[in-house]
Amino acid sequence: MSLIMEAFARAPDPLTKDGDLATNWKSWKEDFIIFLKLTGYINKPSDDRANLLKNRIGKIGIDAIQNIPFDDEKEKDDMDILIVKLEEYFNPPKNEVVERYQFFTTCKKPNESIEEHINVLKEKAKTCNFNDMTDSFIRDKIVRDTNDKMLRKKFFDVKNLDLKKLIEIYHDYNINIEKMRQITESSKEKQIPKANKEKPATKDNKEKQATKDNKEKQATKDNKEKQATKNNKEKPDNKDNKEKQVPKNSKKNQATKDSKEKKEYTTNNFPSPPQFPNPKKNCWRCDQQHPIGKCPAWGSKCTKCNDINHFSHCCKGFKTNADEVINCHLKVK
Repeated sequence: MSLIMEAFARAPDPLTKDGDLATNWKSWKEDFIIFLKLTGYINKPSDDRANLLKNRIGKIGIDAIQNIPFDDEKEKDDMDILIVKLEEYFNPPKNEVVERYQFFTTCKKPNESIEEHINVLKEKAKTCNFNDMTDSFIRDKIVRDTNDKMLRKKFFDVKNLDLKKLIEIYHDYNINIEKMRQITESSKEKQIPKANKEKPATKDNKEKQATKDNKEKQATKDNKEKQATKNNKEKPDNKDNKEKQVPKNSKKNQATKDSKEKKEYTTNNFPSPPQFPNPKKNCWRCDQQHPIGKCPAWGSKCTKCNDINHFSHCCKGFKTNADEVINCHLKVK
């Protein structure tokens, strides 16, 4: 049976540097150990196994062995030492700070599903020494990187949120968003036919309005030309009309001036007090001293003589007309 297995055992292909060399080395090493077990070489002397490794590993492996420092040349023929040296060469110890920085700065790609993104983070977390906290760090990173406030709130509202619940919430939310988008697009499509029906009428109205505007512009242009012709014919007469209107305007201005002068001397159909220096004595109409033209009795009616422009207690017992009032004021000093 062992001879049959040895005959059909497939040796691993030479080591390749396509992709991640550390991952390639890890896969190649596992395949080579399986090959040793199937062929029975696992029980062979150490130098036989080491020579078989050097025969199958290919150029990349041979170059690595030549660049690896050995304390003794015989160590190159020791299978156990050779495996340890190649492991250190292809998969050197990781810097925890650098590995964690690369983990936390890994962003979800636009076309990457949430499951694929979680798998990428799990792979990067292997070299971060998170140990049992790996899933918690991945969960917190996804929540932290979520820009949608509504989705983030849904994450916050779940107690004991784990990666399984996170994936379910993520998918449910995206499904609801897609449904809302379809409803919105369907509503817009229903409004489009109505708008299309109104377009022909709108087009006809625009054409009618354009024809109307053109007619109005032409009529306005014809009216301006007629008015310009009429004005040119009337220019000599306009000069004579202006000269004739001058005396008329002068009379009108004079009448306006006279009217203003009359208003200055009348208040409530009675003449206003003339402007004269403030008398030292009390006014005989109100028995008070006041500024010129500010007599409080002016316009009031006396109850004794029924005359105006003086108080009853200042009444002299005789009536006066407007001319007498003005003369009296002029005499008071």
